Amino acid sequence: MMDPFNPEDGDPNHSGGDLYLNLGNISEDILRDGKKSFENGFPTNLADAQDLSGDTISNWGRVPSSQSIVNAFDNNADARPFQDVGLDGLRSEEETQFFANYLNAVSGFVNNSNAVQKIKADPSADNFHYFRGTDYDDSLFDILRRYKEYNGMEGNSSTDSDPYPTNATTLPDVEDINQTNNLDQSENYFQYRIRLTPQDVNPSNVGNNYITNVASRTVNTPNGSKTVNWYQFKIPVFSPDKVVGDINDFRSIRFMRIFLKGFSKPVVVRFARVDLLRGEWRKYNESLLDPGEYI
Repeated sequence: MMDPFNPEDGDPNHSGGDLYLNLGNISEDILRDGKKSFENGFPTNLADAQDLSGDTISNWGRVPSSQSIVNAFDNNADARPFQDVGLDGLRSEEETQFFANYLNAVSGFVNNSNAVQKIKADPSADNFHYFRGTDYDDSLFDILRRYKEYNGMEGNSSTDSDPYPTNATTLPDVEDINQTNNLDQSENYFQYRIRLTPQDVNPSNVGNNYITNVASRTVNTPNGSKTVNWYQFKIPVFSPDKVVGDINDFRSIRFMRIFLKGFSKPVVVRFARVDLLRGEWRKYNESLLDPGEYI
């Protein structure tokens, strides 16, 4: 991991927080409503998309009333804008109506008018934007800003071009991550915690906080040379900080989840690699000083 608090583009006075890793069975129910959401189950026309009445509405938006048969959008290209709307099943236009109470509350305690307008334009904050685009080029956005909306699900399967394809996928977004046609809601996992603060992530702390090595690198950039530290973390999976749910061993590890918690300021975390390495060592009980064959 690159030092997130390096003086060049980080904040040496950052208060920091924690990075958590979960290994095991993770719930696929992203919206936490107990219902499976899949984009190809949403309406295919404007009239149905604007109709928010009925029993297919939850606190988070629209829920498909049909069963997921195939993982593909409607064959009619005109239906794509009404299905490729994210897991809430609402276009930004319907989100404004559906979350009207939330938007009224936001206007009361958010003082930044630009922030309020941005929230009102996309209440669910799920809009997708390709990392390239004429608008991004005109605004001279840097690489970090270009990817801020790349994980959005509304509009990430668009058939438009600018003048190149600008979609992230051709498949609908679903809450069935492992494609088993079931909505797995179990939370059984091993949890590991890494402290991410300027005090815990520094060369003098090698041997603690799972840090095993530090490598300093100097590179030339358009703004001059830059020297940063890269830290190697090695976490023993058999020594979790916490066990959640009914999980006893590592015979069925289906997912890995990574999240940050406890940060009061923005932070950019750059990973070079995330690997799972196997290393089983056995102790040699004989003397290494005696001659003979060693097996």
